[in-house]
Amino acid sequence: MHLVGMPVLREGNIILLPGASLEVVDACSGIRSLVSLLAMSALFAFVVNQRIWKKWVLFLAAVPIAIASNIIRLIVTVALTQVYGKKAAIGVTHTYSGIATFFFGLLLLLLVSKLLSINDRSIASDPSRNS
Repeated sequence: MHLVGMPVLREGNIILLPGASLEVVDACSGIRSLVSLLAMSALFAFVVNQRIWKKWVLFLAAVPIAIASNIIRLIVTVALTQVYGKKAAIGVTHTYSGIATFFFGLLLLLLVSKLLSINDRSIASDPSRNS
C-alpha cells in the first residue's frame, strides 16, 4: 500500500489508517478464497482440453492469482476506507468485494487458459507443421 502512496501502519493483522483501523480476521485472510479458487481451477483443469502439463500450470496458477486478487481487494478496501470511512469496509460492501475478488480470480484463470492454448492453435492452423 506504501507503493501506491497510502499511509498505513500494520501491526499484526491490524491495519492502522489515519482515520480508522481495520482488522483482518481469520475469515478474511484470503485462505477461503485460495481454497475456493484452487477447487475451481482443479475442476477447470480437469474439464479443459489441454496437455497434462498445461492442466497442472492452470491448477497451480490459482495460488498466485488468489494472492494477487486478495492484495487488490485489500488495497481497494483501504482506499475506500480512507475516502468514505470505516463503513466502506464492513457489511454489504465487504461481502460483495469478496464475491468480486473470486470472480476476478476466475477471469484470470480463464486468461491463463487462453494463454496456454495460444501456441496449440497456431500449430494446428499452420499446415507446414502438421507434416
